[in-house]
Amino acid sequence: MRINHDIHIHTFLSNCSSDPEQVPANMIKQAAALGLKKLGFADHLWCKSLPGASNWYRPQDEEHVLQIKEQLPDDLMGIEVLIGCESEYTGEYCGIDAKHAELFDFVLIPGGHFHMVDFVRPKELQSPEELSNLLLERNIASLDFDFIDGLAHPFYILGQTAVMDQICALLRKSDKLKIFLDKAAEKQLSLEINRGYFPQLYGREDAGFHDESLLELLSLAKAAGCLFHFSSDAHNLPDLGSTLKMQAYAEQLCIREEDIYPLFRA
Repeated sequence: MRINHDIHIHTFLSNCSSDPEQVPANMIKQAAALGLKKLGFADHLWCKSLPGASNWYRPQDEEHVLQIKEQLPDDLMGIEVLIGCESEYTGEYCGIDAKHAELFDFVLIPGGHFHMVDFVRPKELQSPEELSNLLLERNIASLDFDFIDGLAHPFYILGQTAVMDQICALLRKSDKLKIFLDKAAEKQLSLEINRGYFPQLYGREDAGFHDESLLELLSLAKAAGCLFHFSSDAHNLPDLGSTLKMQAYAEQLCIREEDIYPLFRA
């Protein structure tokens, strides 16, 4: 299986992207030059009629995110483009529901946006043990949303690179991991294989975070029968298409075409 897609990329419509060049025409042109066949735009979303939005999320409603449709170029250069979104589940509120999900080609829910303190993560939960447990609880609960297609970076906690090896070890030892993987496999929802999983592959040196930690978790997910998609989670043009660099890891994990979520196969 050759990686030929990049699902979960952000345009300038996401508040976290500061690259003015991160517009669909430029992104499609770069994807075509790299030989990609499918792109999945997934800007941050909190639907305006739903309660619980943070001040950061509130401006990023469906009208804002769906502006992307008007910005698509006439020539897609052979790229199949999906208009999706990355919403949020806080443990109490979700930024999208079944009705609004119909506006999009796909919906992703992240598990580990724990940098959003007192919104996604209660500030009193700080230790690796507490964070790993919360991550699994949120992932398991998110799988109950029947309108989602998959989970964004379900094994990665933002802002915790210093202790990610420890967190991954705790995830592997937890009884809840099997519950999560079995549930994801049963529902045949997609687990994201994200650029952020592999610091060494992308030239970063993190003493507390090594590629092997995530590879071990992904191997367990593969053995459980889970489906996957690959993502650069790009917020700027240079990162778009960096999924291609994960090819060797895809082969190491023995990921085949049938292991890719059907919507995301090119």
